[in-house]
Amino acid sequence: NFNDEGIFDGKFKAFHDGGETLKTYAYTNGLKIGIWLSYFKDKRRNVYQFYKLDTLITDYSFKYYENLQIKEEPNFNDEGIYHNKWENFFLNGISSKTFNYLDGHTDHFKFYGNGSINWINIPDTTFMVTSHHTTDFERKLVFFAGIGGLIFVPIFKSLTHLPPFMGMMLSLGFLWLLTDIIHKKDTKEDKKYFSVFHALEKMDVPTILFFLGILLAVGSLQSAGQLNEVAIFLDNKIGTNTSNGIYIIGVIIGFLSAIIDNVPLVAAAIGMYPIETTGYFMQDGTFWKFLAYCAGTGGSCLIIGSAAGVAIMGLENIPFFWYVKRISLLAIIGYICGAITYIIQTILLS
Repeated sequence: NFNDEGIFDGKFKAFHDGGETLKTYAYTNGLKIGIWLSYFKDKRRNVYQFYKLDTLITDYSFKYYENLQIKEEPNFNDEGIYHNKWENFFLNGISSKTFNYLDGHTDHFKFYGNGSINWINIPDTTFMVTSHHTTDFERKLVFFAGIGGLIFVPIFKSLTHLPPFMGMMLSLGFLWLLTDIIHKKDTKEDKKYFSVFHALEKMDVPTILFFLGILLAVGSLQSAGQLNEVAIFLDNKIGTNTSNGIYIIGVIIGFLSAIIDNVPLVAAAIGMYPIETTGYFMQDGTFWKFLAYCAGTGGSCLIIGSAAGVAIMGLENIPFFWYVKRISLLAIIGYICGAITYIIQTILLS
């Protein structure tokens, strides 16, 4: 099913080779939504997933004994959260225990096969159920550790002068160690949901491969000297000894950044125009400020010109040519208007 723009919209169904239902799922304007349920060939349920505007809320796998008897019968509310009665079964199909969830929180009696109450579990509001339990302290600890890891990267670069990716890998290793320590007492089944491996399984691999290809291509151009030749050509044909010249070069670099990554473009500009004590190229000079605006903003003229654009292509299933037809002109107008505003502001305040 598709909407008027040719985007996935509505209910879908996939099938096994023999015609048996493989999966039922739905989109709204290209975004995953609602229940995604997959089946084995013999019609047993396999995996339940619930999406809200492309965000995975719940990921639950049905488990079976060797005789195909289901081990647990779950229930979920309209938001895909654990809710109402859940029941576990023995190998012979007799109920082993039943328990209740109230919008993701435990609130239940547990019963065993003979029907007698074994124990009562008091609701614990410090636990929130998504796929498995984590405490509020654990979630905050990992969150702030992740933020600290990001802040650590530029500090690591300044102190060691090593490439920033090494600081990022060190931060990732620390998070890996931290989560392993937090969940060291969990069962193997529960622990896997909080491992780095589980996070890596959910990576957007096509986006990563796209960036890898772009960076390899740009690195080749930079190593071969083509980017530097472009900078020299702009310098010779337009000139950098006047304000008009540096503004024109800045705008052109901005448009180029919609196609070529802005990092090598700015690096080429830095190599071509060394920092001077006075003039347009002095530290915090007019050229560098204008270049920062142009290289950063001009990349939005095409969706592939920025990391955020490429990321949203994968997350929201936005086609490249849809962006060109609907957004690129508006982005170019905004980019040019911003450049003109900056130039006027510089003239008035200088």
